[in-house]
Amino acid sequence: MHILWLVRTTLPQAAAACGLAGASDVSGSWLTGQLAALRACPDLQLPVLCVGKADADGTADGVHYRVVRDTAAFAPLLQAERPDLVHIWGTEFDPAAVMADAARASGLPVLFSVQGVMRDCAAHLCDGVPEKYRRSGALWHAIDKIIPGELLDNMQASFDALAAKEAAALADARYVTGRTAFDRAACAALDDMGVAYMVGSLAGDDTAFLVMRDTESAASFCEEIKEML
Repeated sequence: MHILWLVRTTLPQAAAACGLAGASDVSGSWLTGQLAALRACPDLQLPVLCVGKADADGTADGVHYRVVRDTAAFAPLLQAERPDLVHIWGTEFDPAAVMADAARASGLPVLFSVQGVMRDCAAHLCDGVPEKYRRSGALWHAIDKIIPGELLDNMQASFDALAAKEAAALADARYVTGRTAFDRAACAALDDMGVAYMVGSLAGDDTAFLVMRDTESAASFCEEIKEML
């Protein structure tokens, strides 16, 4: 099976393979562990596409990494790779929507993975913070332009914008996977998706889920993933 990953940040493995170990946008988290585990699947071809600050490519441990600065590279890359599935991480960011559109235009299926639906993150960002501390005055905003900080009202506006982008991306989604029960509930509550939801467990009720348009496809997809793992 040939799966193309899209990751918004430059993974440490990608940075090392492409000679970008000192890049300022290198970030890993739990994705690095998942990638390492998937490398053990003998029948899986898993190229990883990262969005970064410099164009580069390289191979390490049997995985081909490519880093691009411009999302305009997505469509030609899909034509060259022709993967069986495009797996998108970072659903709240612009590259996710660009890649989803490019994949659909090429007739390729798209799987979105969510890790903390932004709608809920935005709704609860300032929980417990008194109202008077949620708003910054003109002086603080002037200072912030010179010495950027983390003003709560700026953060709230950013989270709200990301939530709107993610909701728009998921509204057109056919396949969505995630790891937690609260992400599953948040996906099901996105009215714009307008589908009858089937939730199939990949690794336990509260550790992974799959939202699809019909029961048979969900069950089949879950079994394929379980066999791979």
